[in-house]
Amino acid sequence: MNIKCLWQKREDQTARLLRIYGENGEAVVPEQIAGVPVTEIADYCFSQALHLPAEEDYLTTCIPADEGQCELHEQAGRYITSVKLPDTVKKLGRYAFYNCSRLKKLIIGDGITEVGSDCFMNCIRLSELQLEADYKKPGALRQILAQITSDIEVFFCRQGQTQAVIFYPEYTESYDEIAPAHIFGRKITGEGFRARQSFADEVVMLSSYDGIFAQACIEESERTLCRMAYDRLRYPVDLEMDQREAYEHYLGEHAGVLFLEGMNKQDLTVVSFLSEHGYVDPAMYEQGITLAASAGWVHGSSYLIEQKRVRMSGGIASMYSFDEF
Repeated sequence: MNIKCLWQKREDQTARLLRIYGENGEAVVPEQIAGVPVTEIADYCFSQALHLPAEEDYLTTCIPADEGQCELHEQAGRYITSVKLPDTVKKLGRYAFYNCSRLKKLIIGDGITEVGSDCFMNCIRLSELQLEADYKKPGALRQILAQITSDIEVFFCRQGQTQAVIFYPEYTESYDEIAPAHIFGRKITGEGFRARQSFADEVVMLSSYDGIFAQACIEESERTLCRMAYDRLRYPVDLEMDQREAYEHYLGEHAGVLFLEGMNKQDLTVVSFLSEHGYVDPAMYEQGITLAASAGWVHGSSYLIEQKRVRMSGGIASMYSFDEF
């Protein structure tokens, strides 16, 4: 990995990252720069516009030391597609990811305690947040989610293993004027807002999150509800039996929506989950095989052909119980 960092040494002998340059759009921030731990992502660090102090007020460090090994690109704005921050980072500055319109994935550790205002403004494609943290411990997730109103999938991972996955739906917020008093009433549409309130002392409360599903079934789309059910069922930590049954029932009734989305995105993780847990019927297998063949998705097509052969032969029960896994 070849990178160049513009940074400042703080009074506490830690580093504040101002800007980073790399080989591609996947930015990986190092734990240390010149032996100094990186604890802060500066204001506007990854933003499209460059905001630097006077040149004499920051340092430039190349990792490795030979800057001429390859051409490096400014990892900022529309160029970056993913960012990985080390566990040492404790603070995200204001507007740190401002106008990162192609940023899709953010990976962070469990050290973050402060998230600056408008940190994720105009990150319109940010749809995956991976936390290298225990879902049972306090963290910065609530602060981050408060700034992201669009659909986002949150992964809790420890030592390469996924503990839990939570889908937070989009919600919208508007203000209507109440005449003639010129008072503005706040209007929130979507269960995504209530989902983002499912915290206690900065710890995510999965039981509270699960509790919004019944109301979500009235207001949200099939796609949204399928994503909520799918993520909770594939990693069913702290999932009560009655809520598990509610998720299973909904997915059983609407699996075709999620299956079609998985086929269109060529997402074998989704497709295999539905197939191996008995949610795919013969007509869906036929549809999936046709879609995969027309898209040239050989792996998906061969997988579905084999699944159809095995399951339609009667060798495997058509529906599994999650207790068997």
